[in-house]
Amino acid sequence: MRRKARILILCKTYPSPSATYMETSCVAGMDANGNLIRLYPVPFRLVTEDQQFSKWQWIEAAIEKNVGDHRPESHKIGVDTIQPRERLPAGNWKLRREMLDKLPIYESFEALEQARLDFNVTAVVQFPRTPR
Repeated sequence: MRRKARILILCKTYPSPSATYMETSCVAGMDANGNLIRLYPVPFRLVTEDQQFSKWQWIEAAIEKNVGDHRPESHKIGVDTIQPRERLPAGNWKLRREMLDKLPIYESFEALEQARLDFNVTAVVQFPRTPR
């Protein structure tokens, strides 16, 4: 089932040849609540110029769970529905950090494994929190 989502783009992979999808990239993002979203396949050659987006930019698009991928964060994107929105200001690491602080942090592999068993968590974000 497709749903409209607002996603902050965190990273994009370099396009790779694909027998199924021609040339694709994988894009990682998050919603405003700190839920990770993996978008694959993203065929950037088919994305029109006015639909191009960059890291640290919000987009709105129709997405649906990728039933061929067991990871709960994996989704397919409706390429024709991509609507780029505002970018987080360049160099504003305070604002970027506020967004990243919403992501779950697992301080050990044991904690991550327990989250996988309890909640089907498959993505991991681990970096030291800096004092404010």
